[in-house]
Amino acid sequence: MFKSRFGKTRAGSVRATQLNLSQTRWVWRLRHRVVTTVGISIVTRVHRNPATFGTAGAGMATEKFHLSKDRIPHPELRSISRQCAPAACSDPGFPVIHRAALWGRGMIMYMLMALTAAVVAYAGTWGARVVGNKLRLYQPIRSRDMHSALISKLGGLGIFVGFFAALVVASNSFFVKDIFRHNDAPWGILAGAVVIVAVGVADDILDIRWWIKLLGQAAAAFIVAIWGVRMSVVPFIPEPIFLESEVVQIVLTAGLIVTTMNAVNFIDGLDGLAAGVAIIGGGAFFLTAYWVHRNNPSTDNSDLATLLMAILVGSCIGFLPHNWFPAKIFMGDSGAMLIGLLMASAGVVATGQIGSGLYDRANGIPTIVPILLPFAVLSLPLLDLGMAVVRRTARGQSPWSADRGHLHHKLVDLGYSHRSAVVMLYVWTCILAFGGVAFAVFPWQIVLIVVIAAALVMAAVTAWPYFTRNSTRPGE
Repeated sequence: MFKSRFGKTRAGSVRATQLNLSQTRWVWRLRHRVVTTVGISIVTRVHRNPATFGTAGAGMATEKFHLSKDRIPHPELRSISRQCAPAACSDPGFPVIHRAALWGRGMIMYMLMALTAAVVAYAGTWGARVVGNKLRLYQPIRSRDMHSALISKLGGLGIFVGFFAALVVASNSFFVKDIFRHNDAPWGILAGAVVIVAVGVADDILDIRWWIKLLGQAAAAFIVAIWGVRMSVVPFIPEPIFLESEVVQIVLTAGLIVTTMNAVNFIDGLDGLAAGVAIIGGGAFFLTAYWVHRNNPSTDNSDLATLLMAILVGSCIGFLPHNWFPAKIFMGDSGAMLIGLLMASAGVVATGQIGSGLYDRANGIPTIVPILLPFAVLSLPLLDLGMAVVRRTARGQSPWSADRGHLHHKLVDLGYSHRSAVVMLYVWTCILAFGGVAFAVFPWQIVLIVVIAAALVMAAVTAWPYFTRNSTRPGE
């Protein structure tokens, strides 16, 4: 075997080198760990007691941590993050690395809330389906219905159970429990949800008159508005209009909630349609609301609108497997109106943040986003609602009378299958909802061009069966 001039074999030299490198790495890791621990201790003490160290010491410690913000957070940060309230850690003077750790934890907490809602909603929908079938709580098949078998319409109970369970869990969780502290709005939304689900179940079983259902919708909406979710700002451009009168705030909020509930209820005509649209629209809303708080250093990351959308998306995900074509259960008016109430409440909360200057302080979040996003997310339901009101009023009918003129009916009449029509409306919702989200991230000129191009392509694809059918001649 070849020997080096020091009398050692090459293999022995290699092993010695590897051992030295291993020891060197261990020493440097230990040194880095000690320095990091000491730095964390200094910064934490300075942040809690700045007078003890003086202005220069506080600035030096904060600067050190800002310079090291790109390094991977150490486990010691986790223990310190637990000791810091979200409001304190959101201070611009607090180390960026601490805030980044909390923001990641915030996303995990929201995902856990969504997962809780999904699991409970799945089990609750299964239970509602069993009870509905056993008690034969069916509504007679109507001429406008797209199904021919008797199916229970108590699926809204499963969605509500998922929402209720996740809300209770959130009220006791570390990261988002501050939303419920000295704030009655979440419980007002829950109370309104109880009322609207009760009204919806009564309509799904007994088919109550339209004006009774409208009174129930108004009662639920006023409960939410009186309890604290109010539209205090009308988001006009270039300057928002602040509403001083509480009566005007309550009436305007209630009207918006009732409109949204009916808009979502109108599109619930195909298996999986309303739940899928709520998942897509709610997901877009959630990402935007989370992004705003993620990029704003002056607020904590817990937000009622973000929490509501996370829970709503989770509840609809848990419900959708039971409702996908061919559906085993329908959400009914109870589920559709509950989705509308939650979306409208989140929209009111997000719109109110314009007045607080939140969207102006968040990096890269234009003020137009909270104005545009609710309309983008609910564009299809609102369009369907507007067309239905105009169509029925022109015929001399009540706007609440039922017919087969909805968008999903039109797609089926064009020749689309049940599933194809639902997927087409999913794609349209994605274009409009995530197009609204893109305004918060990318230049508006690029977003506008992409959205218009995607809409034109999708319009051609949607209308293709109409042109192919008309171009076909008998005998060809």
